[in-house]
Amino acid sequence: MRKIMLAIGVMAIWNGGSATASPSRDRAEHTVSWYAAHRSEDVQVLHECQNDRTFENYPDCKNAAAGDELYTGKQRQATGPDSSVLFTNGPLRAAELAKCKLSNPRIRPPKADCDAAARIQTEVQNGKS
Repeated sequence: MRKIMLAIGVMAIWNGGSATASPSRDRAEHTVSWYAAHRSEDVQVLHECQNDRTFENYPDCKNAAAGDELYTGKQRQATGPDSSVLFTNGPLRAAELAKCKLSNPRIRPPKADCDAAARIQTEVQNGKS
């Protein structure tokens, strides 16, 4: 009995970080505002959803994408119209560049944002930032 309880405890701890697990087809694990407030988990789920197009219409993928838009919109209001300041953050830049490669125009960022993220990525790779 003790081994069963230990196994249940280990599984509960292991499953605690469910934002990195495969998205559920049936229900969202987190809300849009939760994803906007938890950037690292949001970026992880976005990468997973974008990596496997079968997840595209899953509730968590939609919430993570909307959370990303909410977060980016708030950042844009704080920094003004020059979006390049947003992309000095490596994980945010990586997420933006991944979204820029998407074929669906509904979830692809504006060209100006893609260009700014690509320019900063080039500067980082060339050692200018």
